[in-house]
Amino acid sequence: MKQLGLLLVATSVWAWEPLAPMPVANGGFACGFVEGKLLTAGGTNWEADNKNWLSAIWSYDPKSNRWNVIGKLPEPRAYAASGVLNGKLVLGGGSDGERALSTMLAIDARGIVTELGTCDSATIYSSSGVLGDTLVMAGGATSPSDLNTLSSIVQTLRLEQGRSIFIARAEAPTFPGFGFGAAAGAGKAYLFGGAIYHSSGTVVNQDWVYSLTEKGMIKSASRLPKPVRGLTAVAISDRFIYIGGGYLSDEVGFTDEAFLFDAETETFTSAPPLPIAGMVHFASDDHHLYCLGGEDAKKQRSSKVWRLPIKGLLTASTPATTQQTQKDECGSARR
Repeated sequence: MKQLGLLLVATSVWAWEPLAPMPVANGGFACGFVEGKLLTAGGTNWEADNKNWLSAIWSYDPKSNRWNVIGKLPEPRAYAASGVLNGKLVLGGGSDGERALSTMLAIDARGIVTELGTCDSATIYSSSGVLGDTLVMAGGATSPSDLNTLSSIVQTLRLEQGRSIFIARAEAPTFPGFGFGAAAGAGKAYLFGGAIYHSSGTVVNQDWVYSLTEKGMIKSASRLPKPVRGLTAVAISDRFIYIGGGYLSDEVGFTDEAFLFDAETETFTSAPPLPIAGMVHFASDDHHLYCLGGEDAKKQRSSKVWRLPIKGLLTASTPATTQQTQKDECGSARR
């Protein structure tokens, strides 16, 4: 395994800046910057013991620090693969709470939704990220309530002239089905962590790192500092990916730990922690990293929003260390 390195860059002052909260507590939504506005679409929240699946599209203006509802998805949708492609927020798969959805949607800055076609395989809880003009979707389940349906399928989508074109679909038959990981692109697309499910009823967190190609998944010699699922990742430069949050185990619970991944050396360093422990959401406008909402306790969602100058993340830090894979009960996969 490659040695985990120390990132040697200039120290800068940083702090998470609280912003106007989202209009509703939310987790599992799609988000991204489109024409200078931060869009969120779909998601879930809880009222008492009832889980709500959401369909609203919201827009946040960083200049006015205000949120406005600008549209609505054709149906409630959460836990979709998502990313910004060709100036639109694209969603693939996800669920309405009853089934996995196969449709691909694109949302423009005005909240207008266009259906692009269908996924090759409908999945929920996949690991997804954007690399150039391609949305990568790895793993995921075909049922929102049955983790036995987790797969090892890797799908990629590229938009050309407003149409959806799948350029690859690969599956490793000997690779276990997985989900709840994070993906991001810096030079190439990477998959971080997540979990596999055993028929005995246990979810096993993973510390793996893979690069995602049209031919499938290629294992890196590096590993996450800790096995974790429900983490989030975003490229903050052509070289570095910021990774944070997630769920460690039923004993430890949610985490606010974060790391920088150097795509050139494929090594990790400890980074400024999240402003909240949980399964959060990231979005970047190339100047700031935004941390939004998410699941911060079982059957609970947050509406809080913060941002941090990206330069503040490039801070000299101590080397990260790896730990052994953890096991825990199935019940906390995504609630």
